[in-house]
Amino acid sequence: MVSRLSLIFVVAGSAFAQNGLVNSIGNFIHGVADLDRSVHFYHDVLGMDLPRPAGDWQTTEGVLKMYDAEGGRFRVANAQIPGSPMRVELVEFRDVERKAVRKPWGYPGTSVLMLTVSDLSPVEDRLKQSHAAVPVSLQTACDGRGLVAEDPDGFAVMVVERKQSGPESKSNFTGMKFGYLVSGDAIAKGPFAALGLAAQTRTSTCRPAEEVLLNGGGAISTVTLPGGFEIWLAQGREKGSIASVRPRDSGAAVLRLMVADVDKSVEALRQAKVNVVSVGGAIQTLPPAGLRATILRAPDDLLIQVVK
Repeated sequence: MVSRLSLIFVVAGSAFAQNGLVNSIGNFIHGVADLDRSVHFYHDVLGMDLPRPAGDWQTTEGVLKMYDAEGGRFRVANAQIPGSPMRVELVEFRDVERKAVRKPWGYPGTSVLMLTVSDLSPVEDRLKQSHAAVPVSLQTACDGRGLVAEDPDGFAVMVVERKQSGPESKSNFTGMKFGYLVSGDAIAKGPFAALGLAAQTRTSTCRPAEEVLLNGGGAISTVTLPGGFEIWLAQGREKGSIASVRPRDSGAAVLRLMVADVDKSVEALRQAKVNVVSVGGAIQTLPPAGLRATILRAPDDLLIQVVK
């Protein structure tokens, strides 16, 4: 049986950004329609590690309130790659009303799991065998090649092959980043700035595969968290809005940030017009360790979970 803390979190390190509130990245949380199907995709198709099998159904009140899923139940599984501070946390809710939300590729509000590998070929073969949708077919850039596929719930997964010198690794994976398609600079100048995180516009003569795949030439900036983890913000190519997603919906993407002070973080985000979407706008205290957390909605429908 998976511990209740599997949905709740690994405690962050003590270092935090200068004049900022963020300690480190947390998990990238995917709301899924069918946990077993999603586990198959991330473990068997992509080849990510599965540290433990999908867990039993849980009814922890604080977690359900945080995800606006009172009266329901949930179960969780995690996928990971060696050396990355961010895991893919797959969460299925039941016994509560929810809707399937898919963000078509190119629209603001699309989250992107960005993976780098030593050899793309076996991943590409397994994607073909699984009949996964591939909204961006294989592209070649100055530093490598890659593609963008969709998981069973429509989440975008970018896989980039970049040849690297150095000792041979047992894992095909060499790195992970988080990407988000945006309509402008509201996320960078709003919630990220409020938390003390600065976005830097990317400029280079060699456009790496990630840039080519994200939007083929539009503006891209990066936010580097303590510890070096990168968040990429790319201008979406499409115009128009997609229906807002709730934390409990299948297709919901929640970015977890480990912070030094939850109360100060929530207040800073509220001043930046980022509102809590957890039940009652409250910060939840979660057993058994007493961690405190809540979920807020940022511009372009980015759901941010702050945890201490």
